[in-house]
Amino acid sequence: MSGRLEVPGSLRIPVAVLVERRPGVTPWAEWSWRAVEVLEDAPEAPPWTVLREAEGRTLFLAGHAEVALHPTDTTNYRDNLTSAAPSAWVVLRQAEAAPGFALHLVTVDAGRRMSMPMPATTCWRRCRCRPACAP
Repeated sequence: MSGRLEVPGSLRIPVAVLVERRPGVTPWAEWSWRAVEVLEDAPEAPPWTVLREAEGRTLFLAGHAEVALHPTDTTNYRDNLTSAAPSAWVVLRQAEAAPGFALHLVTVDAGRRMSMPMPATTCWRRCRCRPACAP
């Protein structure tokens, strides 16, 4: 048993998150961090694996998470899917281990957004939740 309350009929999609670190542009932050992509098909690699370094920017595989789709939240998913820019939201939390962040959550529920939006990727393009979200 996982210890979490599960809504019957929920779907969980495993994803990986790519995060870019670039030099900060203000005197208050040495680095600027932003999630750049959520991948449905991702390589197995440890969190914070460096994928590419170029021109002062570093691309990391921040880690793996699950996007949970609950039948009770279909209105939020539908609103996201039919918006001008369907999005996924990524939450990073401060952590002691390098590089100082841990992947906490990925959601596509516009009602739960807690962080920066990013363009939706594979899990939206395949429309895996569209049958549940159909009006």
